Amino acid sequence: ASYVIWVWPGAGSENATFWTRVDSYEAAWVDIRAHPLYGVGLSPGDTPTFTGSQVHNNLMKPLFEGGAFAALGMTIVYLLIGVAGWQTVVRARSPEDHLLSLAALCSYIAYFTWGLSQPALFKRFGWMSGALVLALWAQQLRAVRMLERAQLPAPPPAPAPRALPRLRPRQPVQP
Repeated sequence: ASYVIWVWPGAGSENATFWTRVDSYEAAWVDIRAHPLYGVGLSPGDTPTFTGSQVHNNLMKPLFEGGAFAALGMTIVYLLIGVAGWQTVVRARSPEDHLLSLAALCSYIAYFTWGLSQPALFKRFGWMSGALVLALWAQQLRAVRMLERAQLPAPPPAPAPRALPRLRPRQPVQP
């Protein structure tokens, strides 16, 4: 029996970065195991591994640089934006809102998946899709609250504020 080995186009060329990314992941895991709580430290730029390459993964990079709590925080941010995006799609009240919400969610998912293979954690343009998802989510919540207020009867008027009690007793007036 003969076997055909299929090789990815461009594999083995000097422009292929797959193996350098795998090497950087392996190097990052060595540091993650050595410093699981606080990582190797946060810096204004990208922190390279001992191979000299950056970590090309939005989930592994916070774990590598900031430790377990940074990774947990970023995971919560990613999940909350994803849940908010899903809620905007499900709760859309018109076809236009549905399409806009779906487009915003898809752009956020595209940024997230792109960030799993690129050093994209600090790329501000990528977070614009997440900001748009959160803005649409906030608008929907505001619209729902306004509808609820419009359907409720008017609340009774608030009582007049009472004067604060005096802390010291009044002294009798001396003649």
